Amino acid sequence: MYGISYHLDPQVVTVGERDTALANAINDIQSFWYDTDLETLAEMSSDEVFFKLNAIADDNSTNAIQLSIVENYHIFLSSSMFGEQK
Repeated sequence: MYGISYHLDPQVVTVGERDTALANAINDIQSFWYDTDLETLAEMSSDEVFFKLNAIADDNSTNAIQLSIVENYHIFLSSSMFGEQK
């Protein structure tokens, strides 16, 4: 599993600029998945996929916003994150 990480200067970057950079990267990643035929994806090593995803992140990075791909990305949610259950 992969995740997108970012580093930015909050004194320079607005929330809108951050959101645009992330949305563009996500769109480009989705295009890569949807536009690449299944056979090619199946033949790619995990290192090749990781390299391609990082190239997309680099293409969507700026001097103020640096995006990167994180391998083995897991999110653990607790019930408290969903609000009080009634």
